[in-house]
Amino acid sequence: MNHIMTYAYYQFKVNSRYKMNNVFSVLSTFVAVFVQYYIWKYVERVENFNTNAIAIYILCALTFSLILPIFSAADFISSKVLKGDIINFLHRPQSLFFINFGVQMGNVGYKLLYRLIPVWLLYLVFFRESFTNWQGPDSLLIVLVSVLLSWILAFILGYMIGLLSTVLISINGLKSLVSGLLLFLGGSLLPLNLYPEFIQRIVILSPFASISYYPVAMISGIASFDPLTSIFVQLAWISVASLILFRMYRYVSNKLDVMGG
Repeated sequence: MNHIMTYAYYQFKVNSRYKMNNVFSVLSTFVAVFVQYYIWKYVERVENFNTNAIAIYILCALTFSLILPIFSAADFISSKVLKGDIINFLHRPQSLFFINFGVQMGNVGYKLLYRLIPVWLLYLVFFRESFTNWQGPDSLLIVLVSVLLSWILAFILGYMIGLLSTVLISINGLKSLVSGLLLFLGGSLLPLNLYPEFIQRIVILSPFASISYYPVAMISGIASFDPLTSIFVQLAWISVASLILFRMYRYVSNKLDVMGG
């Protein structure tokens, strides 16, 4: 655990060097929230129904995506593969899995403090009327558990994507595909309860819904599913993904040993 926290602290300090990059990231996220907000306000005027709940959902979805470690975890592994030094990490006393885990914890701590909170503060300043009827989640404990499970599942998925760079070399196309699946199947663009019912039944059980939709829907207060059931679905996907990752990790380790690193 101490090793994980050491890597987390080191990554936090590394990220702290790039202050202007952080400023631009906050502004770009706020612009995306700004555009989505006024799109839904236009829909409200045309269709004559309250869209505050959806506006808050979009805010939660866009800011929640900031702390998901899918692509940063994938890039960490991919960079080690492409540089040829992954074999050195595999033979270290500390597991590469936990090194990457610690690095992503540092990333999420930094993004929470310097990106997510500033975006929410800006939203409260400019669009505080959206929170007029917001009741928040029914159970804070279940939300926290869901967020944690979501983060773990996202990390495992990112780790698997990174390991695939041993076969694909470039994982940019795969990352784009996963990003699109998160938008459509994970509810990062629209709440899944706005989809036709037959589509909802399919996508609600996908791993992408477990990563994004479940925690975001509960935080924004629009969840139409049973929270405890969603927790079990997340745990099931973590179990499946962990098994796949273990097999992939063994395969890559054996492959690199045979090739001499």
